[in-house]
Amino acid sequence: MRKRIIFIFLPVLILVALVGGLAAWNAIATASEKSHDAPPGTMVDLGYGRMHVYTAGTGGPSLVILPGWGDPCPTLDFKPLVDTLSRDYRVSVVDYFGYGWSDGTLVPRTNANIVREVRAALAGAGVEPPYILVPHSLSGIYALYYAERYPSEVRAVINLDSSVPETNRYMAPQKEPAIDVRALLRGTGVIRLAAALGANPGGFPDGRYSKADIAAIGRMMARNLDNPTVLAESAAIYANRGELVGARYPAGMPVAMVLADSSIEASRLQLGGMDWVAVHKAQVDDPSRAQVYVLHGSHNIYWDNAAEIARIIAETLR
Repeated sequence: MRKRIIFIFLPVLILVALVGGLAAWNAIATASEKSHDAPPGTMVDLGYGRMHVYTAGTGGPSLVILPGWGDPCPTLDFKPLVDTLSRDYRVSVVDYFGYGWSDGTLVPRTNANIVREVRAALAGAGVEPPYILVPHSLSGIYALYYAERYPSEVRAVINLDSSVPETNRYMAPQKEPAIDVRALLRGTGVIRLAAALGANPGGFPDGRYSKADIAAIGRMMARNLDNPTVLAESAAIYANRGELVGARYPAGMPVAMVLADSSIEASRLQLGGMDWVAVHKAQVDDPSRAQVYVLHGSHNIYWDNAAEIARIIAETLR
């Protein structure tokens, strides 16, 4: 009987020991990286945490890239686009709290707080308005709020397959899962192990990113993926979108909508037939004159369309 019990429980004990050791290694590596990994940009102290702003290029207008929800490392994620745009513009990438090299925070993730933090971080990094906002995904909500509240600081908005408030009309609030699988994979060190073994957990295209960049993004995923600040922002998405249902960009403000063809089909199939093009056009004062560009690619439309996005920005600013 004793041998039978040992036979049954020994694999479980070995598994627990392996997972515990992996989690401990991940925690030690994360703490070490945070202590020794120098941010490539400027850290701005907002009083209750530090935000990271990376800036490249010196000439032309100021472009401000605002990342999609939960981006573990916006600076590296947007690198191909930044490399292209920085030839003609001063380009800044903002790490929200919980993203990239920025700290976490307990401050509620409301539209007002996030936009206030972006403004303070840019000011602290010496990036002065007016800005050309370049929001991706969920940041389309924050850019719309920013443009509505502070139109004198926004020269134009170039949306990259951005979220829209009207999504709330097509879906109910999503219930947060009891266990977030991605957070579990991060906390137990599975993502760090995969990155260390040469995997590409973020699915970044090899042709656009170097192996070193992909490895660095993997390490940042091991630090940041679905951390508490990011999950708090996720829980606030429905309310933040709801606050802006029916909102439009100020009349006369140049606005371009760069949409992924894959998202047009996905919204039709997954969101009750929602017209992804029409809901974007509805955000401008005269929808018939909305500047909409449909490009081939995934939701991360900037991965393979940097040159085309640069052309669209130049066209929008004429």
